[in-house]
Amino acid sequence: MTAMIDLFDTPTDWIELDDCTLPYYRVGSGPDVVLVHGWPLDSRTWRNLLPRLSASYTCHMFDMPGAGRSRWTRKARVGLRENAVALRKCIDAIGLSSYALIGHDSGACFARLVAADDPDRVRGLVAGNTEIPGHEPWQLRVMGPLLKLPGGIAGFKAMLRHKIGRRSSLGFGGCFDDTELAEGEFFELFVRPLIEDPRAMAGQLLLGENLDFAVVHSLREAHGKITAPTRFIWGVDDPWFPLDKARAMPAQMGGEADLVTISPGKLFAHEEFPDLFLDHAAPILACGLEGVEAAA
Repeated sequence: MTAMIDLFDTPTDWIELDDCTLPYYRVGSGPDVVLVHGWPLDSRTWRNLLPRLSASYTCHMFDMPGAGRSRWTRKARVGLRENAVALRKCIDAIGLSSYALIGHDSGACFARLVAADDPDRVRGLVAGNTEIPGHEPWQLRVMGPLLKLPGGIAGFKAMLRHKIGRRSSLGFGGCFDDTELAEGEFFELFVRPLIEDPRAMAGQLLLGENLDFAVVHSLREAHGKITAPTRFIWGVDDPWFPLDKARAMPAQMGGEADLVTISPGKLFAHEEFPDLFLDHAAPILACGLEGVEAAA
């Protein structure tokens, strides 16, 4: 596995929230950057960006409620807006005064909601293939009812056990340009736990169970409140969040914003092309965090 993966063996600390406890990971030195993972991943999805990124920045990561090594109860409030609140509480808990955000997928939704609510501290925002106001992925519309059917979760696990299923449109076929990347390290980190650990599957499903598209559509309003320099980084062939619809978002932002593409690339472009993703993110981080010192 990737050398940086060892970082995640022992959390730097644990953040206590209502009905859940989240592991916190910190690495690097320099201005502060918070990286926010998407679904159904955890903080380890940033492992291939961290060697370069942590050479110039202090990187902060949390496993969101239900994901990774987070500890949670069935009373835990998990959803797009609820996870944004949890993210903000984590940032407050570690005492960041100025920071940039890098988010992917649902993590970039949480990040945008935080950036809209915390304009004085957020100095830059990078969002990779993520929710688009006005768009509801058909995959989520199909998966939700299927998983609620008797035997639905068992059937989903059975699909993930086989390469053909893993590489289908309801598996990870829409995530990687090279579907072979759904195997190997990625499989061990993110797929095998869904198959073999009932709690891991239950935790990841919490977000899906409480998915509220009204929050997605409200992002248009949130965008207008984000004044930090923003860059959307898009895998051009993403079937979940289509590029043609994503192109409308930079004009919605309250500050300077643009969209750049990764081709080839799909939903998990940051996993498949980490160096290119970071090359695109670097100017936003440099601009937003120029002259900013790391938190003590």
